Amino acid sequence: DILNISTLKQLRCTNCPKLDWPPQCVAPIGGEHTLECARSGWVDLRPRATELDAFPDPASLNHERCTRIILTGCGRIRVIPVEPLLKIPNLTHLDIQDTGVQWPPPKVIARGGEGVMEFL
Repeated sequence: DILNISTLKQLRCTNCPKLDWPPQCVAPIGGEHTLECARSGWVDLRPRATELDAFPDPASLNHERCTRIILTGCGRIRVIPVEPLLKIPNLTHLDIQDTGVQWPPPKVIARGGEGVMEFL
């Protein structure tokens, strides 16, 4: 597994549609951030917060490595695709603070990513 190479410091995988992990929504960030996402299993989209108008394609996130999705600050995202997210086998956190999401209720969102997944 290339992610286990200790001397690897950055990962650029833009225009690699056949690559199943990290997901393509993380690829444009590039460099150290993409590598950290790939190694940790986190899909951290905070660096793309001003670009994202909608939730990334859930099919691209349905991977055994995916444990956390971070959309904090992605204010234009309004809806989360609940059923596809529940099918991601190891997803334990869905961080959606400071988004335009109206459901789950704000009290649930304020509990953080683990609280959101427990609610769903």
